Amino acid sequence: MVKKAKPKKQPVKAPAKTMAQKAPAKVPIKAPIKIAPKSPAKTSAAPASAPVTTASPGRTSRAEILGDVAWLMIHSANHRRLFVSDLEWMLLPPILAGQFRLVRQGPKPLAFVSWALFNEATEKLYCQGNVRLRPPDWTSGDRPWIVELVSPFAPPKSLMDRIKKDVFPDRPLKVLTRGPDGKSFTAREISAIPTQAAKGNPGR
Repeated sequence: MVKKAKPKKQPVKAPAKTMAQKAPAKVPIKAPIKIAPKSPAKTSAAPASAPVTTASPGRTSRAEILGDVAWLMIHSANHRRLFVSDLEWMLLPPILAGQFRLVRQGPKPLAFVSWALFNEATEKLYCQGNVRLRPPDWTSGDRPWIVELVSPFAPPKSLMDRIKKDVFPDRPLKVLTRGPDGKSFTAREISAIPTQAAKGNPGR
């Protein structure tokens, strides 16, 4: 019996890689890499100027008013050398009587003004100058006088004009000023703010 020869096993060849199976070639980057510029930091817009407000009696605590006026006096050449004891007779009576205005811009105090209502006798005494008023003197009559004006950050005249217009439009308002020699005193009346018609601009 003749044995058939077994066929030789042919080695199995791995299939050739197709184009899709080939590893992608690394392409060198010749062009420079551009980095996107950083977006500018957002700057907050400058805050608008705070409105100028006036603190009147009943709207602000007395302690806060005293603190603001003391801060103004520190910055005022005419008041920075005062003693703490002076504040008692200069500030407390008009603040308690509601005879003052405190001007602020936002939280910052700008100016303070106080006035007294004298009778005839107190007025004559006050005009002599260097008079330390007693608490009853501030409300002794109906003649208004500006007694204290602390205005290191605002024009004093504009503040006096505003008091004349808003508080005493129908009554003479006076202020005592020191003379050039530093010893004499002069009383002057604060004029009313002229109207637009008086300025010759009736249509504006």
